[in-house]
Amino acid sequence: MGVFVVIGVGLVGAAWQNSRKAWRYQGMGMTALPSRPTAGRPVEITLVLPARAVQQAGAENLRMQMAQYRVDESSSGSPERQVEVLETIARRQPTGEGGMRLVARFDLPDDVPTHGARRGGERVDWRLELVRADGALELAYDLAVQAVTPSWAEAASVPDRFDRRTQWTQEVPIEPPALGRDVASQLLDSPGMGKSVESPGFLPPGVRLTETPDAWSLAFTQIAWRWSAAVALASLALEWWVNDRIQPGALVLPSGFWGWLAVLVLPAWALHAATRRWTLRVQDDGLVVRRGSWVWSRVATLPGESSQSLVHKLQFTAGTQAYHAVLGKDASGHSQKLTPGLSGPAAAHAVGQAVARAWLDRRGRFTPGAQRPQVAAHSRPVWGGWAWLLFFGLLVWWAHGGRALLGAGRSAVLQAPAAVASSRIWAPADARLMDAQNAGDASALAQALRDGANPNLLADTGSSVLMLAAHRGQLAHVQALLQAGAQPDLRQTAKDSERGDTALLRAFYGGHLAVAQRLVQAGASLQARNRWDWGPVHMAAQSGCVPCLQWLVSQGQLLDEAAPASRSETPAMLAAAKGQVAALRWLDEHGVDLSRRDPHGNSAMDWARFGGQQAAQQWLEERARQR
Repeated sequence: MGVFVVIGVGLVGAAWQNSRKAWRYQGMGMTALPSRPTAGRPVEITLVLPARAVQQAGAENLRMQMAQYRVDESSSGSPERQVEVLETIARRQPTGEGGMRLVARFDLPDDVPTHGARRGGERVDWRLELVRADGALELAYDLAVQAVTPSWAEAASVPDRFDRRTQWTQEVPIEPPALGRDVASQLLDSPGMGKSVESPGFLPPGVRLTETPDAWSLAFTQIAWRWSAAVALASLALEWWVNDRIQPGALVLPSGFWGWLAVLVLPAWALHAATRRWTLRVQDDGLVVRRGSWVWSRVATLPGESSQSLVHKLQFTAGTQAYHAVLGKDASGHSQKLTPGLSGPAAAHAVGQAVARAWLDRRGRFTPGAQRPQVAAHSRPVWGGWAWLLFFGLLVWWAHGGRALLGAGRSAVLQAPAAVASSRIWAPADARLMDAQNAGDASALAQALRDGANPNLLADTGSSVLMLAAHRGQLAHVQALLQAGAQPDLRQTAKDSERGDTALLRAFYGGHLAVAQRLVQAGASLQARNRWDWGPVHMAAQSGCVPCLQWLVSQGQLLDEAAPASRSETPAMLAAAKGQVAALRWLDEHGVDLSRRDPHGNSAMDWARFGGQQAAQQWLEERARQR
C-alpha cells in the first residue's frame, strides 16, 4: 500500500510540473525553412518563446539542438536511444510582447535518413529540442527531415552509421604504441617497481595494473558477477523461507523438480560468481588470460606478437552505455577475449594500448637457462570448489537425517512393503513408533518413545506422528508424544505439494475437541494457518464439529474469516462444500452471512453445488425461501 501511495504522489507531482510547463509555453511557435529539411542542406529553425517562458529562471541559458533517435517499436514500452545530436549557437531577438525569438541554423549531414523511416528494425525520429544549461530537456518538436534518395531506395543505397547490427560485428583495430619510446615510462609514471599501481591515468576504473619481476598483470573487477552471487543466495533463501525448509529440529528437503534444482544449482552458481576472477598476464613468452573461480577454470594463451594487432568489439549494452572487449588472435588464428566488457570504446582502446606497451617492455627479458612455468590452455572444473559443494551437501544431508542413519548403523531395519510402502531406512525405535501409531497401540507407542524414538518423526506422507494421532483423535498418543517433547506447532511441509497443516489444525479437521484443547494447553497456537490460510474455524466447519466451533468462539476466533491464499472462502463455504448442515445451521444462528460471496462470485450455495452436497444445497434453498 505504501508503494502505491508513493507512486500516486509521484504521478501527481509529474502532472503538476507538466501543467506548469504547458502554461509557461502556451502560445509558443516553431517554424522551419524549408519546412521539410533535406539531407546535405542547411535548415533555419525559429522558436518564438512567450514572455512567461523568458521570465523563468535559467531562460537565458536555453539552447536549441537537433537530435536523431532510434525507437525500437518491437520491445515493450518502445525504448529509444539518441544516436546523433546537431548543435549550433542560436541568435536571440526580443519580441514586442516581452518574449524572445531564437533562430538557429543547422547543417544536415548527407546521409541522414528520413523521419519515420525504418533502419535496422528501428524507427527514425528527428526532433528539435529546447535544452536547459544542465542538459535537461525542456521541449521537443518532431521535424519532417527527408533523405536525398527516395525512402523506398534509401535503406539499400545509403549505409547507416547507427545500425546496431553493424556495431555488433565491427572490430576496431587498436593502434600499437610508437616504437622507440621508453615503454616503461609510457606505462607507469611511478618509480616503485614491483608495487601495485591502482588505476593509472590512462586505464579505466575497475582495471588494476601490477608489475612483478616476471610479468605485467591486469586484473578486472567482476562487480556484475558478485551481484549475481547475491541474487542467487537471496533466491535460495526465499525458496527456503516460502517452503519452510528450516523447522525446529528438522530440515525439510524439496520433493519437486524445481525445489531440487534450486538447492543444487543456486549454491554452485553463487560460489562460482562470488569467487570469479579475470586476469591478463603479459609475460616474456606471451599473453595468458585466466578466467576462473573455485568451481571452473579457463585459461587461454596467445603469442606476444598478437598484442600488436589487437581489436576491440562491442560485447553488450546496458541502457545507453556500450561495453567493448579487447580481442586478440591465438596461435591457431582464432579470436580470444582478453578482457571483459569495458565501459566504452575509449576504455577498451586504453587497455589494448597498455597490453601492447607491456609486451614491448617484457619481450627479451627472459634469462636463458631459467626455469619458467609452462601454462597450458584449458577449460575444466576446479575440484577444490566442487569439494566445498560436496561438503555443503553432506551438511544438508546430516541436518536432514543423516545422523539418525549413521546412529542406526547395521541395526537399521528396512521396512517390508507390506508393512510400510517406503524404501526409507528406519532406526529400530522409530520403526516401532510408527508401527504403534498405525496399529493404534498407545502402550507400544509410549515404550518406543522411552527407547529413544524421535517424537517429531515424519511419515512418508510428510505428517508427523503427532499430526496423525491428532487427526485420528488418539488422545493417549497425543499425551505421550507431547510429554516426550513433540513440537505442537510443527508444520506439514516435508513436501512442496503439502497443505502445511499443524497438529492443531488436523485435530479440528478430524473434529476432536479434547485433543485440540490438549494441544493448546501444550502451547499450540490458535493463530496457526496453513498455506491456504485455513485456520481452526475453517477446519472445524469442514468436520461439522459444532462443539469445536462453540469453543473457538469462546476463545475469540472469528467465524467469517476469509482465506485469501486460496479463493478467499469462508468457513461457511467450506462447510457447505463438505455437506455439514449442522455446522451451517449453527453458523446461521450465530449471525454468519451465508449469502456472502467470494471474489469469484460464489456463495455457500455455489460451494455446496460444486461439492455435490444435495442435503446442504436443499437446506440453503429452504432457508433462502423462508427469508
